[in-house]
Amino acid sequence: MHLCAATVADYSRAMRDTLQSLHLPILAGALLAAAGCGAVLAMWSDKGARIYMALVESGLSWCF
Repeated sequence: MHLCAATVADYSRAMRDTLQSLHLPILAGALLAAAGCGAVLAMWSDKGARIYMALVESGLSWCF
């Protein structure tokens, strides 16, 4: 019984140390990248059809 309690305490301490060692700049960078991807997705959903048609038209112009 004592061995199990020591193992649980060691695991709890290790997890707490892991959570406390998260670096704020890495987390901030990940959040910034997620926000940027969300902004690009929002712009694409707003004007995606026009962008696609412009690419198709410019591609077809090279055929003639």
